[in-house]
Amino acid sequence: MKIGGHELDVPVMLAPLASISTPAFRVLCEEQGCGLTWTEMVSVPGLVRGSSKIMRLVRPSSPGRPLAVQLVGARPEEMEAAAAWVAEQGAALVDINMGCPVKKVVKTGAGVALMRSPALAADLVRAARRGVDDRLAVTAKIRTGFRGQVNAPALARRLEDAGVAAITVHGRVREQVFGGPVDHATIAAVVEAVSVAVVGNGDVRDGPSYHHMRRVTGCAGVMVGRAALGNPWVFAELAAAAKGVPPPPPPDAGERKAVMRRHLALYLRDYPEGVAAREIRKHLIWYSKGMRNAVEFRRRLQTVATAQEVEAAIDGL
Repeated sequence: MKIGGHELDVPVMLAPLASISTPAFRVLCEEQGCGLTWTEMVSVPGLVRGSSKIMRLVRPSSPGRPLAVQLVGARPEEMEAAAAWVAEQGAALVDINMGCPVKKVVKTGAGVALMRSPALAADLVRAARRGVDDRLAVTAKIRTGFRGQVNAPALARRLEDAGVAAITVHGRVREQVFGGPVDHATIAAVVEAVSVAVVGNGDVRDGPSYHHMRRVTGCAGVMVGRAALGNPWVFAELAAAAKGVPPPPPPDAGERKAVMRRHLALYLRDYPEGVAAREIRKHLIWYSKGMRNAVEFRRRLQTVATAQEVEAAIDGL
């Protein structure tokens, strides 16, 4: 799969997940075979204001891996400035979020609200392309639309005309948020509507669902979100599916604990100890699903404040 000048050996991506797709987690997913990882959703107004908290989100993961940054905003002049800034920071790909269903994003006119403003959505793509001066590819992530207003194919054509290099389609309407059946037919309609690469997103969680998404939609690649929570190993299975080889065995308890410790070490590379101990709790809870002593482990995590206390809790699993 090719996006701009980047060839992905494995057409599988990690979705831009808020507070999840940190450099630490992206490294773990890349090590398991993920073809491309996106940063967390980055606020364009925050970048323009110079917010240090927002700027910290634009950081690479593994050396030599492309820095792919997702931006969310609704003002073309701000999008142009933000795209220029992330390009200066070394970004290789820029994505514009047109699918986030969260109310605080939608009420600003950004995220999935842009699907009801196709002219503005296209203007944002053109603005981002001006900002990066065609040095790197600009892509977009959309949904199928709104209930009663499924317009993904029509919007995709406008975005292609504006210059996107690829389009990711989450196969749900805004009202579904992240649950309910995936609309593969509309993803397939987007594939038919445009000539750029289309990425299918929604309920891809293993080899069979990967093959199903690719077969019924004709998409060039897939994006994985919730299936990766506490489970970077999903990318090993998906990479095997993409290469047509048998999947690796699932991780045993020892491997799970080893990855927990590595995740903590990677967090400590980027955050102060107290922040790392707090932020990693949710990941450790997901990792511990199905493990012995998981209930006691989760109870202990409620009070951890240091790396040593996190390590001790992991030892008890």
